[in-house]
Amino acid sequence: MLLAAGVAAPVSETAPGEREFVCFVYHRFGDDRYPSTNISLEALRGQLEFLRRERYTVLTLGDAVGRLQAGTLPQRTAVLTVDDGYASLATAGLPILDEFQVPITLFVNSRSVGGKGMLSWKELADLAARGMEIGNHTASHDYFLNLPTQKRLERFKADIREAQEKIAANLGVEPRVFSYPFGEYDLQMKEAVEELGFQCAVAQNSGVAHQGSDLYALPRFPMGGPYATVAGFSSKARMKALRVLEREPRTPLLEGSGQASLQLLVDSRGIRHSGMQCFVAGRRACDLEVTQETEGAAHTFRVTVKSREELTARRTLCTVTAPSVDGSAWHWFSHVWVRPEIPE
Repeated sequence: MLLAAGVAAPVSETAPGEREFVCFVYHRFGDDRYPSTNISLEALRGQLEFLRRERYTVLTLGDAVGRLQAGTLPQRTAVLTVDDGYASLATAGLPILDEFQVPITLFVNSRSVGGKGMLSWKELADLAARGMEIGNHTASHDYFLNLPTQKRLERFKADIREAQEKIAANLGVEPRVFSYPFGEYDLQMKEAVEELGFQCAVAQNSGVAHQGSDLYALPRFPMGGPYATVAGFSSKARMKALRVLEREPRTPLLEGSGQASLQLLVDSRGIRHSGMQCFVAGRRACDLEVTQETEGAAHTFRVTVKSREELTARRTLCTVTAPSVDGSAWHWFSHVWVRPEIPE
């Protein structure tokens, strides 16, 4: 049954009682030379004050995933991750993070360690000794999707192993969590991360992790540039997961035409379909169609999103949101389309 815009669909008033956590990604702290990846120290402090005031539990990524799987995750849980290992984490961000006693997960690309503006191995060792979770961000932080298909997987796995060995040798820890450079991957790369023994992996699609999430493509909300505000942070922290059971395509890789589409099978419980929206690159440049499933699992709907314009950027974020039945929250899911033939 196709649901017309503005027409309420039959829904269950009871959403699944599963646990969720919201994850954020930072890069630079108090370094306004790079505004798109920087957060001001004032905004960071305000965000941490919000978490304290609203009584969020802050966990490392590994702890959050473990407790999510065990069913012991607190109701309000946030995860703070940092990519790349810029020196401003230690010089500017860490004093505030320490003041609020929040743990973080730091993803390291090993060949950059000790470079200009980057943390050294000694500094990283000090952070690891203090309990900071260290994750693998590959050795080279390369654009792996730019490589020929037949060479991509081999190079990707070798890069991960190199970083794993360097981190273990210099820090005495073996990372169990992984972050894709630029959030880019294909299906074989994602499967390789799991086969290499990692507990989970994070990308750069925004959203909320839940018990049905793909553990090797977990979402994170970016905290850089215009998004790195207290208001933006608190709004994202209150988001709920749009529980996607299946999606097509299953990876960001967009091949062929720049015209893109996304198909989702959504657990509809607790959401109001008449208020469902889609956005492409932050604009309503998309068409949305919601169809009630007539076969298979109950409480499911097919959602199709089509971009109205050709995608001209290397990475384009597609977001689907829906209000809860009682109007108390928004449910969020996003997918990144990547056109590797377009240079950044």
